[in-house]
Amino acid sequence: PLAALLVFSLGGFWLCLWQGSWRLMGLAVMGVAGLLVYYDQPPDILVDRSGKLMAIRAADGTLLLSQNRSQKSLRESWTKQAGQGTKSPLWSSSEDGSLQCGRLGCRGQIRGRKLALLRYPDSPIQDCNGLDLLVVAGARPPACDQALLVVDAFDLERKGTHAIWVDAEKIRVETVADWQGQRPWSLNSGASVRSVAPEP
Repeated sequence: PLAALLVFSLGGFWLCLWQGSWRLMGLAVMGVAGLLVYYDQPPDILVDRSGKLMAIRAADGTLLLSQNRSQKSLRESWTKQAGQGTKSPLWSSSEDGSLQCGRLGCRGQIRGRKLALLRYPDSPIQDCNGLDLLVVAGARPPACDQALLVVDAFDLERKGTHAIWVDAEKIRVETVADWQGQRPWSLNSGASVRSVAPEP
């Protein structure tokens, strides 16, 4: 996280610029940066602007990518940022049955919240009842208006890549547009971070 990078850099500068034993305080500051990294919670779901490349974080923290071989540079970027080198493990159905994943998408539960990720506009979805999160690379299915949070092709095109955190209390979404901010030259201007608290 950016905060950890800044704190670590501050500790390093302190260590290098001063003399005497008190310069070792820089090591303590760098240790705080390590704690920030340890307690940082990476997103549970990543969806690129096209909706064709998606990733979901496994229970062990591994980032698993959707089953396609396109967008090689983006796939490598995501896995590098996840600390997995350039290896891009593909998602599959979880052994405990909480997630059913394949070429068309992924459906199941994360921390008790029901979700569906559909990589193609015409991906079949039989039942939206009870969904807390629906991500679809096409138009919002009319039958899925009851889903608590829907990210469709319009959202992806307008706001760019989405990062989504899922927990028992809320579903939080951040987008590229959120990082860019409101700029007159930005096509993604005007977006904001969304935080949705599902019904218990």
